[in-house]
Amino acid sequence: MNKDISRNLQSVTTPEDGQWLAFQFSLENKPSSLRDSVYKAVIPHWFDYTFLNAILDCPLNETDFKTLTELPFVEVFPGRGYNIHKLIRNLILEKIWLKDKNQYRKYSLKAAKYCSHQNQLDPAWKSENLYHSLIAGNKDAVKNFSSQALNWYNAPNFAYDKLEMLNRPVLDAVKFGLFQGVAAAW
Repeated sequence: MNKDISRNLQSVTTPEDGQWLAFQFSLENKPSSLRDSVYKAVIPHWFDYTFLNAILDCPLNETDFKTLTELPFVEVFPGRGYNIHKLIRNLILEKIWLKDKNQYRKYSLKAAKYCSHQNQLDPAWKSENLYHSLIAGNKDAVKNFSSQALNWYNAPNFAYDKLEMLNRPVLDAVKFGLFQGVAAAW
């Protein structure tokens, strides 16, 4: 084991490599189902027990979910449940996007389906639904996204907070190369 640690430490050339290595060590002795759930928990911007289980191939029981929420990089997301700390989330998102874009889209599609069954009058659910639809590549996603953006832009009181909620995740996704073309332009 010490040889593996030494070899891994020698491969660190950037701060991101070091952060990734520290993250991997934090999960090393955890059950595979818990490790897998961490990788899927980064797909949505927040999650609770029901939302995460809607995405997972093998849902967690309540005890394992509690263990997940006690990991040091899992934070309380007020009013919604939990989220993965942004630094760790971005590291994982980049790795899984580069490794298998189709898998990433598959789990975003599951997230979009779950979100579409939530209160679409709630701007947070509406924004999350549109975001995951874009990631998943749904055929009407760009049209639906732009239509909602124009709706909130033209609202009588200019719904800046709603536009921000809609656009910020997409801007982050553009940085990772998840969107191009019309979706990125919007």
